[in-house]
Amino acid sequence: MINLFRTAFAPLSVLAIGVLATGLMLPAGPLFAQSDIAETVGQTLVKTMSKVSGDTFAYETARFEEADNVVVLEKVTLIRDKAKRPSIIIDETRIVAPEMLDDGGFKADEVTTKGVLLQSRTVEGTVESASAFNVTVQPAEQIVEGAVSQWFRYETSSMNDIRLGGDADNRLVTIASIDTVADINGDNIPVNGEVELEDISIQIAKFPDSRIKQDIVGLGYQELNLSLSAKGSYLPESEILTVERFQLTGDDTAALSLTAAIGGIPQSFMASPLDPRAIIATASIGRLDLNIDDNSLANRVLSAQAEKMGVEPDALAAQLSGALPFFLAVLDNEAFQKQVADAVSTFLNDPQTFSILMAPEKPTPFIQVFAALTSAPGTVVDLLGLSISANE
Repeated sequence: MINLFRTAFAPLSVLAIGVLATGLMLPAGPLFAQSDIAETVGQTLVKTMSKVSGDTFAYETARFEEADNVVVLEKVTLIRDKAKRPSIIIDETRIVAPEMLDDGGFKADEVTTKGVLLQSRTVEGTVESASAFNVTVQPAEQIVEGAVSQWFRYETSSMNDIRLGGDADNRLVTIASIDTVADINGDNIPVNGEVELEDISIQIAKFPDSRIKQDIVGLGYQELNLSLSAKGSYLPESEILTVERFQLTGDDTAALSLTAAIGGIPQSFMASPLDPRAIIATASIGRLDLNIDDNSLANRVLSAQAEKMGVEPDALAAQLSGALPFFLAVLDNEAFQKQVADAVSTFLNDPQTFSILMAPEKPTPFIQVFAALTSAPGTVVDLLGLSISANE
């Protein structure tokens, strides 16, 4: 859930290079002659981005366009340790109206990249363009490795025409655009953010053969068309992280929506979330509301499973509904067992909506929930204020 919130402040991790690529900066110190500006910008860029990523950034050429007050870097590259070729190549990066700051960083009206090529071991693809607006960047000496929010701040950003996987002619995943809004306070802590991913297309039929591919194709999907919208906020004083909106919608599949309030998230973690395990002992759940709005997915899954078992879908639905109370008997809560069985039965007979609500009387530490599941599972339902419903 923390990661979902963090995506509101920068594009998806696999596309984070788009944000890194836009994080160009001017150096600290006295004003430079115009002939020196571009080279100084380039050197500051590679030092800062290398510090953040732990890898090596470089560029081929740099120039300053005085008429437009723009620094232009060509062929910015990222080379990982022991790699034989750059993992990222950025054709052109333009820094518009840069202004040096007293702390050695800089701010700019806009930073734009064009022609981003991704060619790492984990992902290959392209990004046509990426822009960030009202950018502020910290100098390398003042940041911690891996802490993106400490060196790159922006108000809004946009990435366009993202194509990933496969080869140049047959990409596996395409995204029309990723738009973000971010608010990072003076302590380098993200306090508000939004992200919108439009027209996500996943070409299932083009993926290499696997069990997962077979299962999805077996449901009748050759491709998946999705969109994602998320909004979150963080209150440093109370250490509460709120997922105000997370909505994943699929054409002819289903829509999943989530809201949540999670307490006990330290400011240090929000500034640099390097290890999620660091919050296990402190995080607590205040509320969680999960809703699924079905649009043919449930019937597809039920029909496919029934075919494998050689039974009718209605018969399988009845079997599942009847078996659920026995599986939940370990909770030793007859009322909840009946609630779940009734909800599942209602949903399987007429798939519309399915909802899970956690509303404890007071924020409940995750570690307390884990302990209850181990020692007294029957108390978990009341501890979390857990309820389940369908078609309401």
